[in-house]
Amino acid sequence: MKKPLIKVPFAFFIRDDTEQIIAGCSGSVMYGSIYTDLLWVHSDYRGKGFGRQLMEKVHDYGREMHCKIATVATMNFQKAKVFYEKLGYKCDLVRPGYVDGATCMFLKKVL
Repeated sequence: MKKPLIKVPFAFFIRDDTEQIIAGCSGSVMYGSIYTDLLWVHSDYRGKGFGRQLMEKVHDYGREMHCKIATVATMNFQKAKVFYEKLGYKCDLVRPGYVDGATCMFLKKVL
């Protein structure tokens, strides 16, 4: 019998001293991969390591869930590729053809 495909959503948040959410990420675990769909940090808090902290939590959760890889996708105009590469991600697919010459980059990291 084939192993079933199971999708488990996740979300992590960082709050300030007043309990306001200032950063977060969400995605899903599916068939041995953890995929981060959204990652954001409020503009007042960027450059303080919160994005890295959230992605480290994603990686730890992925390992707990027995994932073999972590994956993300980003558009070239978002300028996030360098951030992910610093975390150990490698680009394994670039898909052109979007509006205004934009490309979508798919990255993965072996856990």
